[in-house]
Amino acid sequence: MKHSRRRSRAALIPAAIVLGILVGQGACSRRNAPPPDEFAGVTQFVANPSFEEMDGERPAGWMPRPWRPEAEFKVDTLAHSGARSVMIASGKGADASWLASRGSSSLCRMGLIR
Repeated sequence: MKHSRRRSRAALIPAAIVLGILVGQGACSRRNAPPPDEFAGVTQFVANPSFEEMDGERPAGWMPRPWRPEAEFKVDTLAHSGARSVMIASGKGADASWLASRGSSSLCRMGLIR
């Protein structure tokens, strides 16, 4: 009787170790999973929001708007996601922005630097 209890206890130890490893791996894989897309199913209100589509030298659907001529508008490859971003540079503190068109009727002003 004592031997059978020892054997059953001895059999439980490897089973507990294997169970612990499996549970631990499941927790690690959930932690390393990519975050869900926070914009999945959301209608984008700005056309070409990541500046991927180009219309000549500027992103399609976007127009530079300088209020002082000292602003320099550029499309760059430095990007958070995707391949492009837009930049506004000025050594004199220009008042400028990129203007995004929404559809064919309304305009949405995106003030990036003021």
